Amino acid sequence: MRFLAGWWDIFGRENVESFEKFHYEATDPACELKLIMVPGGHCLPREVTWPDMSTSIYDDITTYLFLRESGATIPPELEARVNEADTITFYVMGADGTTVGNYWTTLPAWPTATRTNFYLAPNGTLSRTAPTSTSIAPLTYTYDPSDPIETIGGAELFLPCGPRDNNALLGRDDILWFTLPAFTENTAVVGELTATLWVSTDRNDTDFMVKLFDVYPDGRSMLFHDGMMRLRWRNGGETPELAVPGTVYELNIKIWRTAYIFEPGHALRVAIQSSNEPRYTVNPNNGLPIGEDGPLLVARNTVYLDANRPSHVTLPIVPTSSLPRNFTP
Repeated sequence: MRFLAGWWDIFGRENVESFEKFHYEATDPACELKLIMVPGGHCLPREVTWPDMSTSIYDDITTYLFLRESGATIPPELEARVNEADTITFYVMGADGTTVGNYWTTLPAWPTATRTNFYLAPNGTLSRTAPTSTSIAPLTYTYDPSDPIETIGGAELFLPCGPRDNNALLGRDDILWFTLPAFTENTAVVGELTATLWVSTDRNDTDFMVKLFDVYPDGRSMLFHDGMMRLRWRNGGETPELAVPGTVYELNIKIWRTAYIFEPGHALRVAIQSSNEPRYTVNPNNGLPIGEDGPLLVARNTVYLDANRPSHVTLPIVPTSSLPRNFTP
C-alpha cells in the first residue's frame, strides 16, 4: 500500500495520519507500506520555487505492485528503482532559492525530534526559555468580524496557496506578532507543529488563529504554516460548548506537519489573530451556529504569557544529519 501527499496539500495531514495508522497498527506482515511526501501536492500556484519537486517514485511503486500482484514479470530496473525508496520518502523544504533545503530524502522511519517550545513574550519576541514571573500582563486585541484579516497563503485547494509573504498585514492592530532572533545555524523541523495558548474573550465564542513564518534576511515574512481553533470546539466532541466571557481557557492547536530547514539569518515569527478569511469562515462572535443570521459582535480577545499560563508554539527539531540527501527524484 502506498500513500502520496504534499506538505502544503490541504489533504496532507490526513494522508500522513492514515499512513501512520496503518504502519503502526497493521497486523498483516505482508502489508508493505510506503509514504511519499512531495512539497506542494494540490497547492498551485506558489510564490516559491521548489527544485526537483516532482518524483516518479509513486507511479513506479504503483506499477511494481500491479505487476507483482498480477504475477507478471517485474523488470529489474523497476524493482531496483522501487528499492531506492525506503518506508518514508519526502521532500525537505527550504527557503526560496536556497540549497540548504529543497532536496529529497528516504528513511525507514521519521527522524527522532526534540519538541522545542518557543514562548510568546510581551515585548513581541519569542524565547526558548519559559517565563518565570506570574505577574506578566496579558496582551489584548480587538477582533471585528466586519473587517476580517485576508488569507495570504496556506494549505489551500482553490485559493493562492503555499508559503507567501504576509508583510502586507504587519500594520494591522488586530494581530499579535512575536519574532525569534535569527537562527545562527541550520535548524531542521520535521513533524507536527503545535501551539498551546491560554486565552480569554469577552464574548461567548470567537476564533484564535496561529500563523508561523520564516522571516527572510530581506524582510519577507513567508508563511510557514497555520492552524486555528474555534473556541466553542475547544474540547472537541460533537457538542459545542460556548465560552464564559472572561474565563481563561487552555487551547491545544494542531498547526500542520512539515519538513523544513531554517538557515542562518532567517528567523521564526508567530502571529496570533482571530480571522483568516476566506480560508476560515468569519466567526461573528455571537455564539450562534456559523451561517445562521445574527449580529456581528466585536470581541476583545486576550492571550496570556505568564509563568502559570505560558503560551507557546512547539516545533519538532531534528538533527540535520538525520536528513541525508540520499534519493534522486
